[in-house]
Amino acid sequence: MEQVLVHELIHMQDVRLLGMELRSCTEFAYSEIRAACEAECYNCIQKRATVATNNLFPKTSAHCVRQMMHLALPNTRPFLPFTPPHTILPQLK
Repeated sequence: MEQVLVHELIHMQDVRLLGMELRSCTEFAYSEIRAACEAECYNCIQKRATVATNNLFPKTSAHCVRQMMHLALPNTRPFLPFTPPHTILPQLK
């Protein structure tokens, strides 16, 4: 239960703090990567994020997740170390 709650709260943080609408494949993939970070390995995170993104973007999910991995993984908000939102937004657009 705790993992599900943390997962969904990370999405909420991305929407509220970063202003994401999660309607584009890249923004959705970015948020799914961050929310999947409880997975134990890089490939596990990538696989979980791709499966989740595939639900809304079946044709482009794998590409979007690969494109966002290097941007999303370092962002550990709300956990330490904190990544300020203004350093992330320009990279996503």
